[in-house]
Order: sequence, then C-alpha cells, then structure tokens
Amino acid sequence: MASSLQDMEIMLYEAIATGNLSSVKRMVNSGIGHNAVLHSPKCCDAATILSTAAYFGNLQMVQYLVEAGASVNYQDPGVRRNALHWACMGNGADVVKYLISCDADVNALDRNNISPLMHAAMHSHEAAVRELVQAGACVNYIDRLRCSALHYAAFHRDRLSVRALILGGCIHNNAIFVKGTPLGTLASIGDVENVKLLLAAGCRVTPEDWKQQAEGLAEDSNVGLLMQRHVGLTPSLRHLCRTSIRASMKGQDVQNKIQLLPLPASVIQYLLLELED
Repeated sequence: MASSLQDMEIMLYEAIATGNLSSVKRMVNSGIGHNAVLHSPKCCDAATILSTAAYFGNLQMVQYLVEAGASVNYQDPGVRRNALHWACMGNGADVVKYLISCDADVNALDRNNISPLMHAAMHSHEAAVRELVQAGACVNYIDRLRCSALHYAAFHRDRLSVRALILGGCIHNNAIFVKGTPLGTLASIGDVENVKLLLAAGCRVTPEDWKQQAEGLAEDSNVGLLMQRHVGLTPSLRHLCRTSIRASMKGQDVQNKIQLLPLPASVIQYLLLELED
C-alpha cells in the first residue's frame, strides 16, 4: 500500500511538472486529498499538490485545484510553505496574482522566516515582487540570516525589484550575519539611482558605514561622491517628516496609504519619493 501510494505521488508530480492537466484531474478524482503533500525523488522539499502546480507556473492547473477545494493557505508540515511561497520560487507572476486574488496570505512565513516576497526577491522575480508589494506584503520582514527582501534584490542586481521595495517602504540597512548591507551592495555595483532612492527614503550613512562601504569604491565615482555628501549629513526637517510618515506605515501598502492622505498633491509626490529634497 505504501509503495503504491508513493508511486501515485511520483506519477502526480510528473503530471504536474509536464503540464498534463487531464492526468492530474484523473488522479485527484481517484481519491488523493486536495492538500496532500507530494514526495518525489526529484524534489528534496515536499510540497502540496497546489504548491507544486504553483511552482511550475501552471495557472490553469492552479485554478482547477483551487476550485476543486485545495486550500491556498495550507502550509506543508515540512518547510511550512504555502502555494504563494512556491509560486514566488517558480516563475509565474500570473499564478502569484491569481493566488493573491484568492486571499492567499501574502505575509505567511516559512520555517526559515522567509515570506513570499522574500522568495520572489531571492529568485529575481520582479513581476511577482511588484504584485506582492501592491497587495500589501510587508517589505520589512527579516529572515534568520537577518536578510530582508531588499538584501536579496540588491544582491541579485535586480534593480526594478530594489526600486519597488524601496518605494514600498523598505529602508532596512542592517548588516547580515556574514557582513553586508543593501546600501553597500547597491554602491558596490554602481546602482546610482537606487542608492539615491534609498537615501531619499531615509537610509542614513554614518561615518562608520562609509568607512566599511567605501572599501574598493573609488571616491570620484558617482556613487562615491553621492555617499560622501551624505556622511554625517544633518537631514532637513521636511526630510525627517517624510521619513517618519513613511516609517509609521510599517512597510505595508505604503504607496496606497500615502495617496489616501488629505494633503496637497505636491506633498503627496514628495512622500512618494517622486520629488527630491
């Protein structure tokens, strides 16, 4: 019995991986639970049927499973990931968008304290990052390595995701356990625009930061000159107000919350980082 069940799980995994929807329907209708966890020799982390389909980015299959009764928020007993985690680890922004529309928990944390947004940033899925930020995913979560989504996006040189995360309220510049900050990473790859945006959002450069982050960075480079100007700089009152207002929104749905404030259009633009100091 155990052997036949294992064979069935392997067959179901293969059907999902190859996009064979008719075979998936037949096996699901044969009695396999909608939230069953599949164990396959090809995947070291066991995932549910829905999560496996989400990982492979098969929207039609995901829709079928959800309509058949699979829970979008069921977290597998192993790594504690839901379907949205797996969709962000795959490459299907349409699946991410669909799961969000089905009330998937955008802030669910897996066993390693990693959220779907962090997985999307980790795997350079810029479209998924934008969908999640727009849906109100918290941009400030930090995993067991003290990495935020901003750390991962900066490390992978995903400039569009970095921008989306900063605009979404993430200004964490804490060092991870093995050393390194988002600002330092962005500076080292010469991403002037996002360094400028991160500083505008409220990231502070202390003399100690500069000493550490300037290693290997030419002082006459665009990034070097930009950061030098901010070392020990006393921020203006309006800059402090912008930083405080954005920080009060706790890194969730920041853009939408700002646009709803009863303030003049020019102030809204400033808070949205559309106007410089």
